[in-house]
Amino acid sequence: MRRNAAVAGSLLEVIGAAEPRLAVDDATFERALRSVRWPGRLAIVHESPRVVVDGAHNVQGVLALRAALPAITGNVPVRLIFSAMRDKHWREMAQLLAPLAREVVVTEIGGKRGLSGAELATAFPASLEPRIIASPAQALTTLIAEDAGAPILVTGSLFLVGMVYAELMARTGVRSVYDFVAAGAA
Repeated sequence: MRRNAAVAGSLLEVIGAAEPRLAVDDATFERALRSVRWPGRLAIVHESPRVVVDGAHNVQGVLALRAALPAITGNVPVRLIFSAMRDKHWREMAQLLAPLAREVVVTEIGGKRGLSGAELATAFPASLEPRIIASPAQALTTLIAEDAGAPILVTGSLFLVGMVYAELMARTGVRSVYDFVAAGAA
């Protein structure tokens, strides 16, 4: 996120230098950055237990997630809900996520590109004993109900993140992702 903000700031400087009427002062830029909401990126969507969703759907995204996650969950191992698309580097993503997890639940997002829970489970170390819960909504509901005192991380696919938002929005009656984000964690 910081890298994206730096790029945006640099672009604004270039644009402002080329066309002064489009210049944005530092105070306005800082105010805008403070108000940015990015649904599905390191978003806390539930408290007690804390549920964090992140649309990391490639290796680079998972690396960024790994770097940022301790600021949100501390250094506590997470209960991971994971799914991915067949055309992504899902095995490498799972290998990068496994050290963060004390528990893994794989779930299915369906479609031609989606992977089965059985396929996804093979990407994680057997020592984590990955559970398969086919429905993302059921996976979320199950882990929240079990509330094992550890944060829940949902990641691996933007489709998965969307399904989790849909489930939480249905529970709260909120109809827009942006309204849900604005309302804060459920």
